[in-house]
Amino acid sequence: MFLQIVKYIGFKGVINVFQFIKHKLRKALDEKFVLSAYLLTIVFLFIISLVYDLGKKIGGFIMAF
Repeated sequence: MFLQIVKYIGFKGVINVFQFIKHKLRKALDEKFVLSAYLLTIVFLFIISLVYDLGKKIGGFIMAF
């Protein structure tokens, strides 16, 4: 799945995603909200997965015509 995400949003995009997650985790840890940081990370990765799946379906639909 990781390689599919890299293919879909590019290497620089993946680096930006990890920096965003790291920044959010650091901010949450500073505020002592560890659980919310983990939940935010899980939700964020779930959204990326949904966007990737949607892109695959749209691409398959376009290629069918």
